[in-house]
Amino acid sequence: MSVALVRLYAKYKLHFLNHLSLASYTIYLYHGIFHALSLQILMRFTYFDNVVYIILAFLTGVYGSFLVYKLLYSYRNSRLGRCLEMISRLKIS
Repeated sequence: MSVALVRLYAKYKLHFLNHLSLASYTIYLYHGIFHALSLQILMRFTYFDNVVYIILAFLTGVYGSFLVYKLLYSYRNSRLGRCLEMISRLKIS
Protein backbone atom coordinates (compact mmCIF):
# COMPACT_ATOMS: atom_id res chain seq x y z
CA MET A 1 0.00 0.00 0.00
CA SER A 2 2.87 2.38 0.80
CA VAL A 3 4.41 1.81 -2.62
CA ALA A 4 1.06 2.46 -4.31
CA LEU A 5 0.61 5.70 -2.37
CA VAL A 6 4.13 6.85 -3.30
CA ARG A 7 3.46 6.11 -6.94
CA LEU A 8 0.23 8.12 -6.84
CA TYR A 9 2.06 10.97 -5.09
CA ALA A 10 4.69 11.01 -7.84
CA LYS A 11 2.25 10.45 -10.70
CA TYR A 12 0.08 13.42 -9.82
CA LYS A 13 3.11 15.57 -8.89
CA LEU A 14 1.80 16.36 -5.43
CA HIS A 15 3.90 18.56 -3.14
CA PHE A 16 2.10 18.68 0.21
CA LEU A 17 4.69 16.50 1.98
CA ASN A 18 7.82 18.23 0.67
CA HIS A 19 8.31 20.21 3.89
CA LEU A 20 9.04 16.91 5.68
CA SER A 21 11.76 15.71 3.31
CA LEU A 22 14.80 16.86 5.31
CA ALA A 23 13.39 15.49 8.55
CA SER A 24 12.48 12.03 7.26
CA TYR A 25 15.16 10.18 9.27
CA THR A 26 14.22 12.04 12.45
CA ILE A 27 10.59 11.17 11.84
CA TYR A 28 11.60 7.54 11.34
CA LEU A 29 13.55 7.53 14.63
CA TYR A 30 11.05 9.30 16.88
CA HIS A 31 7.61 8.52 15.44
CA GLY A 32 7.03 5.52 17.69
CA ILE A 33 7.52 7.50 20.88
CA PHE A 34 5.04 10.20 19.88
CA HIS A 35 2.62 7.70 18.38
CA ALA A 36 2.43 5.53 21.50
CA LEU A 37 2.42 8.45 23.91
CA SER A 38 -0.41 10.22 22.11
CA LEU A 39 -2.46 7.01 21.98
CA GLN A 40 -2.01 6.46 25.70
CA ILE A 41 -2.94 10.03 26.59
CA LEU A 42 -5.84 10.30 24.16
CA MET A 43 -7.41 6.97 25.09
CA ARG A 44 -7.12 7.69 28.78
CA PHE A 45 -8.71 11.15 28.83
CA THR A 46 -11.05 11.16 25.81
CA TYR A 47 -13.73 8.89 24.39
CA PHE A 48 -13.64 9.05 20.60
CA ASP A 49 -14.05 6.47 17.88
CA ASN A 50 -10.94 4.39 17.06
CA VAL A 51 -10.54 6.08 13.66
CA VAL A 52 -10.09 9.45 15.36
CA TYR A 53 -7.40 7.99 17.63
CA ILE A 54 -5.52 6.52 14.66
CA ILE A 55 -5.58 9.78 12.71
CA LEU A 56 -4.48 11.85 15.71
CA ALA A 57 -1.73 9.37 16.60
CA PHE A 58 -0.46 9.45 13.02
CA LEU A 59 -0.39 13.25 12.99
CA THR A 60 1.38 13.49 16.35
CA GLY A 61 3.84 10.78 15.29
CA VAL A 62 4.82 12.70 12.17
CA TYR A 63 4.64 16.28 13.39
CA GLY A 64 5.95 15.61 16.90
CA SER A 65 9.06 14.12 15.33
CA PHE A 66 9.20 17.05 12.92
CA LEU A 67 9.23 19.41 15.90
CA VAL A 68 12.15 17.45 17.38
CA TYR A 69 13.99 17.96 14.08
CA LYS A 70 13.25 21.69 14.17
CA LEU A 71 14.47 21.85 17.78
CA LEU A 72 17.71 20.05 16.90
CA TYR A 73 18.19 22.26 13.87
CA SER A 74 17.62 25.47 15.80
CA TYR A 75 20.24 24.52 18.42
CA ARG A 76 22.73 23.04 15.94
CA ASN A 77 25.54 25.52 16.71
CA SER A 78 25.30 25.36 20.49
CA ARG A 79 26.75 22.90 22.95
CA LEU A 80 23.25 21.56 23.72
CA GLY A 81 22.62 21.01 20.02
CA ARG A 82 25.85 19.10 19.55
CA CYS A 83 25.05 16.96 22.58
CA LEU A 84 21.54 16.19 21.32
CA GLU A 85 22.96 15.49 17.89
CA MET A 86 25.41 13.02 19.37
CA ILE A 87 22.75 11.30 21.50
CA SER A 88 20.33 10.85 18.61
CA ARG A 89 23.12 10.07 16.11
CA LEU A 90 21.81 12.64 13.66
CA LYS A 91 23.93 14.92 11.53
CA ILE A 92 22.12 18.27 11.55
CA SER A 93 24.83 20.84 10.85
